[in-house]
Amino acid sequence: MPVSADASATTFDLKNTVTGSRPLGLWRMMTGFRLIYLWATLSLGVATLARTGSMLLLGYFVDNVLVSDEMTSLLPLIALGFVLLALVQGGFT
Repeated sequence: MPVSADASATTFDLKNTVTGSRPLGLWRMMTGFRLIYLWATLSLGVATLARTGSMLLLGYFVDNVLVSDEMTSLLPLIALGFVLLALVQGGFT
């Protein structure tokens, strides 16, 4: 069965998006796809937060855990944190 284009995509006229304001033109071009773009933007935001968390956890590990006497008890928790943050980052990118 051939894949047919959506009816709204075939009747969409780009001439209606032309305006003096670039953001308004972009907003008009996203008609029908705004929720997809919103989800993609939020997803990349969550992935960025997870990457930032990984860097902060790495800094905590180097500055506090490596010089601590309780390194053996904290090491599994730090490793679990890295794995969880990597899963979140991978799941949202």
